[in-house]
Amino acid sequence: MVNLDKSSPHITASITPQPNGSGWNNTDVTVTFSCSDPLSGILTCPNPVTVASDGEGQMISGNAIDQAGNSATTSVTISLDKTPPMLSMPNLTSTYLYGYPLPFNFSTSDLLSGITNMAATLNGGPISNGNVVTLNKLGINTFTLSASDRAGNTSSQTTTFNVVYNFSGVLQPINPDGSSIFKLGSTVPVKFQLKDANGVYVSTAVAKIYLAKVTDGITGTELEVTSTSSADTGNTFRYDSSGNQYIFNLGTKSLSAGTWRIRIDLGDGTLNTALISLKK
Repeated sequence: MVNLDKSSPHITASITPQPNGSGWNNTDVTVTFSCSDPLSGILTCPNPVTVASDGEGQMISGNAIDQAGNSATTSVTISLDKTPPMLSMPNLTSTYLYGYPLPFNFSTSDLLSGITNMAATLNGGPISNGNVVTLNKLGINTFTLSASDRAGNTSSQTTTFNVVYNFSGVLQPINPDGSSIFKLGSTVPVKFQLKDANGVYVSTAVAKIYLAKVTDGITGTELEVTSTSSADTGNTFRYDSSGNQYIFNLGTKSLSAGTWRIRIDLGDGTLNTALISLKK
């Protein structure tokens, strides 16, 4: 009796995980083969194949052979991209002057599956490539660039920079080197000027003054200050447009003899201090 089988075996291939809607995977892919032959039976069926290398349209084939020597082949195509998009960030320095016109140039790229989305924000608001922004947010500013590709990979990068005033330092009658001595109980005018990146005087800053007693170091906490001018409010400097300067008339009657540190808070995160000495 002769057994005859001239029919090819049946072979199918399945992909795990399935590709996304764009036909791409972004993790290793396993191709599993299933073989059957209703007559003579299967002799060999391919082992699973793992695809781990990036590439588009990778052809994975498997061959099944039945007991009669008939064979059948099937193939699947895998597009694998495990590499996140590349980001080209703006060339930023750590600090800029208030009012500086800063251009933001940035880009994203993906050499395999391609970019599907790019988003850039400055301090939480959207910004487009090539925009020139006049910097008017004092202190820390945050730029974030993100992108995604067709395979579902994402990249995101954030950088920060500071925006500060151009601070003149304390003006007379206070010496910037800390050598100023005033009579205890007198009024000490604390003055300074602010400019923006274009050299224009800034009149809209909210600047405050604080005091701390100095010995070998700074002791205690900063004190509430008093002014001898009814034009001053609390510990906030007032702006004198005639001299393009900020002024606070510091009353020293409630202080004690010794050396005091004046701290001027401009609201831009910078540390601005000056020393004065009071004597009886």
